[in-house]
Amino acid sequence: MAAPPAGISEADWLVTPAAVRALILAEQEEIEQLRTQLTALATELASLRERIGRSSRNSS
Repeated sequence: MAAPPAGISEADWLVTPAAVRALILAEQEEIEQLRTQLTALATELASLRERIGRSSRNSS
């Protein structure tokens, strides 16, 4: 059995129905994937903003 997520005691985790535990773990995995995607998109956005900033069309 997986360790309880942060903020949930071992005792509470043990009495949580298996379907609920599975859902919580799946949601945590999805959140981590979305965080990774958000970081990648923020990096891409910063790069694109930098490229716009040094475009010859908008420099004086």
